[in-house]
Parts: sequence; C-alpha cells; structure tokens
Amino acid sequence: MIENFRILREIQSLIKKENDLLNEEMGSNSRVINIQKRIDGAISEKQSKQLEESERCIKLEQLEILLTNKIEELAQLQKSENFLSSEKQLQLWENQKKQCEESKSQIENDIFELMQVSEEEENEINELDEFIQGATKSLQEIQLEVLAENNETLQKIESLKKRITTLVEELPSLFQEKYLKAQKRNPLNCLSLVSQGKCQHCYFQLSSFNKEKVENHFELMNCQNCGRILLPSAINL
Repeated sequence: MIENFRILREIQSLIKKENDLLNEEMGSNSRVINIQKRIDGAISEKQSKQLEESERCIKLEQLEILLTNKIEELAQLQKSENFLSSEKQLQLWENQKKQCEESKSQIENDIFELMQVSEEEENEINELDEFIQGATKSLQEIQLEVLAENNETLQKIESLKKRITTLVEELPSLFQEKYLKAQKRNPLNCLSLVSQGKCQHCYFQLSSFNKEKVENHFELMNCQNCGRILLPSAINL
C-alpha cells in the first residue's frame, strides 16, 4: 500500500515539473507576443502618420497654387496703378492691394507651418522605421531562441508524460481507476498532499477521522472539496 502512495507521490512530482515547463513555454511565447504587439503598434502609427503627411502634401500643393495666384494678382495690381484716374480709384486700389498682400502673407505662413509639421512628422516616421527594423530583428532572434527552447521543452514534457504513464500502469487497478477518475476532474494535477490536516491544494480541512485514515492508515481517499487524491505527508520520494 505504501509503495502505491510512493508511486503517486512521484507522479505528483513529475506533474509539477511538467506544469512548470508548460508555464516556461508560455512565458517564452509571451515575449514574442509582446514584441509583435509593439511592432504592430509602431506600424499602425507609422501608417497613420504617412496618411496625415499625404493629406498635408495635397493641402500644401493647394496653398502653393493659391500663393502663385496671389503673386500674379499683386503683379496685375501693380501694373494697373499707372491707370488710376481718381482719388477714389486709388483708395480702392490700395485696399485691394492690402487685402491681397495680407492674404499672400497668410498663405506663406500656412505653408511655412505645414512644412515645419511635415519635417517633424518625417523625423518621427524615421524614428518609427528605426524602431520597427530593430524590433523586427530582435523578434527574429527571440523567435529562434524560443523555437530552440520549445523543442527542448516539448521533448522534456513528452519524456515526463511517458514516465507518468508508466508509473500509472504500475499501480493496482483500484489506484488506477481512482487516479484516472480524479484526473478527469482535475486534468492539470489530480493529486494533493495533506498538510496540517488540510488538502494542500484547496485548503479544505479534513475531519480528524479522515485525517487519521489518510495519514496513519494510508487509505485511498479523495478531497471532499476539490476531488484530488489525498497523499499522506509522511510519504517521501
């Protein structure tokens, strides 16, 4: 009987190692996922900035056309100055010229501001490009590392699974039946030590009677709360 519990204790230890390896594999994959998210975010931001830059270019072209028209308009006004024949015409001409010059000045300011924004955005796009290139290189390196780690981890996990299967097959039919039934309910770990009269997994307090049966008489029992098979703390590997 004690030997059967020792086998279950070993199975529990192997299951823990298997779960630890699975968690390590998930941790490695999360590194890849996090870097990929940052790259995707940078690409999205770059595309957004490129779209804004495209819209600015269209607006800049429109402003340059308006500026050319204003320059031509000012040139025409300048030519018409010699043909003014009255004070009223002169005043009207001066108002038109003033408005045209103010409009030209405003267009020039708008062009200057747009060019400044474009220059700043271009620098930011270049920085995003550098980040994307660097992060992509890092991602590829990490993916190779993770692939190597995962292959090694998967081999270790497969080896642990085979050993667990072998040990389960060494158990008598009653223990096998109990184990497989408990495993269906708790597939990640269906075994739990009893510590200070409690199930070590869910901390359910055993009655004194049940504690005595598990700890001292090595009876095969399930935790009344979580359904795991209870292992006596006195059983060592």
